[in-house]
Parts: sequence; structure tokens; C-alpha cells
Amino acid sequence: MRRCHWASAVPLALAMSACSGGGSAAPSGQQVSVGPQGPKGDPGPSGLNWRGAYGADGKYAASDAVAYEGGSYVATAATTGVSPPAAPWSLLASKGEQGVQGIQGVHGLQGIKGDQGLQGLQGVKGDQGAQGLRGDQGVQGVQGVRGDKGPTGDKGATGATGATGATGAKGDPGAFPGTIFSYRDENNGTVSCDTFCADLTKANWHPGESGSCIAAQLRIHANPSKIADLDRRWIACNTIPFLNWIPNWNLLTDVVQCHCLAFPD
Repeated sequence: MRRCHWASAVPLALAMSACSGGGSAAPSGQQVSVGPQGPKGDPGPSGLNWRGAYGADGKYAASDAVAYEGGSYVATAATTGVSPPAAPWSLLASKGEQGVQGIQGVHGLQGIKGDQGLQGLQGVKGDQGAQGLRGDQGVQGVQGVRGDKGPTGDKGATGATGATGATGAKGDPGAFPGTIFSYRDENNGTVSCDTFCADLTKANWHPGESGSCIAAQLRIHANPSKIADLDRRWIACNTIPFLNWIPNWNLLTDVVQCHCLAFPD
């Protein structure tokens, strides 16, 4: 076995090579020494800042890392309200594929039946249901035994007046004191039947008579006539046909029939 003697002025790699038998060995009896420690190197890049699951209302700085929908992402710049994988998020690790479904386990034994639970509170009273259909009328019962006659009651109040009886037969007409005269073709319509019946102007249309008109009826004899539809129409006793239907009234053919009532002197 070779013994190694280290000298501070010999590089470490050379010393290890000499000790392991590689390269030229140091001259016999020469001391090998280790050199001084080198300067401190530059710091490496900063690591990731794990923030857990992504939150839509979170504020993220560069190098913040989050989990989102099965994958993981790191922010390359500050961001708020932007969800991965949109910029500035960068994918770290994708969501893994779904594994093969495992073998179904052995069906467990049925558990012991539990104790009956406490009775629940009574529910709220439901709405009243719709009215059911009216049932058929029942069979009339047997008439009961007639009871003893009770005492006579107090006299009741007088009842309402009964309906009026039927009208009796019409009696014979009494004697009429006046006389009705009908003048069919004697008034040519230039005066009313009131004037004709009273004969106030003493024109003697019907000498020895003076009465009151009780009815007047038109008689249109002209053919053709524009007032033919007035034939047999009843009019007021004070109507003067000639004045009412000028110029269609024909004095030669059209008349008004006057019915006059006259009383004896």
C-alpha cells in the first residue's frame, strides 16, 4: 500500500493521482501540501415560492408557483386575476394521466343493525284537500212510532193576506148617453177632425150635430201617390192632413175619416 504525503503547494487533483498510482509519483521523501481555499462563488438563481392552489383573487409575484386543475405553474411576472395556463404563467408539471382502475375489493360483511333513531318532529300541517264527490243518498229509514199528542200550542200570528182572487165575469154594458158618428168621405183634409166634429165655424158639414173627435184615420185614394203608405194610418184629432203633407196631399181624392161623439142637448 502506498502512503501519500500531502504538500500545501501541490494541487489536490495531482495529489490524488499520485496517491492512486496514476501519473508520476512524487519523489521519495518529498512533502506534498494543500493550497489555500478559493474565493466564494456567485449565488445561484432563487428557487420557486410555492403558493398552493391557485386563487382567482390572489396577487402573485414572479417565481410564485401554484397548483391548477391537476398541473403546476410558475409565474414569470407579477399577475392578478389571470388563471393558468394564460401568460404570464409557465407550465412546471402537467396533470398526470388517469391510472388503471384497481381491482374491486372484497365485499365486506354486513354491519350490525343500528338502534332505531329518535322520532322526528311532526311536520307542518298540509293544505286542505279538495272537497270529495257527493255520495249517493242513503236509503230512507223506517218511520218511527207515532208519539203521544202534545198539548195545544199558543195561537199563532195572523197570516199574510192571500192572493187576490180571479176577476169576475164582465158585466153587461150600461146605456151610453152619446152617439158616435163616422164620416168617411166628407173631410178633404183642409181642417182637423177636432174642427170637423165641433163645427165651430158653423160650416154645417153635418147639420144639427156638434160633438168631439174621438179618432181620425187617413184614406189615401190617389194612385199613384207618394204618401200611399199613410193609407189607414190613425192620426191625432188635431192634425190637418193638407198642411202636414203638402204638396203630396190630393184634395180631390184623399180624405180623412172623422169619428165624432155627440151628446143630446
